[in-house]
Amino acid sequence: MGFIIILLSWVAAAYISVVFAEELQVYQEPEVNATVGDRTRLGCAFNTSSGQVGIGSFKWYRVRSDGKRSEVSNETHPAGVVTSHEFRTNKDASLYLLHPQKYDSGVYYCEVELLSAGRRTGNGTVLAVYQRSKENQDSGSSAHGFDPALLPWIIRLSCLFIFFAVVSLCLFQAKQVERLHEMQKELAKAHRSRRHRRSLH
Repeated sequence: MGFIIILLSWVAAAYISVVFAEELQVYQEPEVNATVGDRTRLGCAFNTSSGQVGIGSFKWYRVRSDGKRSEVSNETHPAGVVTSHEFRTNKDASLYLLHPQKYDSGVYYCEVELLSAGRRTGNGTVLAVYQRSKENQDSGSSAHGFDPALLPWIIRLSCLFIFFAVVSLCLFQAKQVERLHEMQKELAKAHRSRRHRRSLH
């Protein structure tokens, strides 16, 4: 009797595992190429035969070249990671690396677990992080509003502007001095005219 109970339990467990394996499917992008410092998305989606999500969660793991597996978090990636907030609404279990570095390259696995469908891990995503090329660095500088190639022209235009400003100021002062001299001449002429009229009286 005991043997029959054990056998039935084993059959039931095997049946449940097969059902769960068929119900829950996890899909990952096979490869993702990234540039150092650029926010990068590792896509992961899942589906169930019933179409219902219910209670569940997901995690990401990284497998290094030495075979060690570690959960991806802000502790393992100091630059920061963000997980999708659309797990239940859009069946999205994606991961975002905020500022990936070259040493972040590796194989990443998405693991989804649902209370109604068990646990399933995707086939993995190979992440390759490349150093930013010189062309990209230049374009990045331009995109932030400054192009180093324009610096000599900016200096020349600044010097030209200062030169014209100084010349304009000198001309203005010269006109003011000339006008002052003319006013002094007019005052002197009027003074002599008054003295002349007094002498006639």
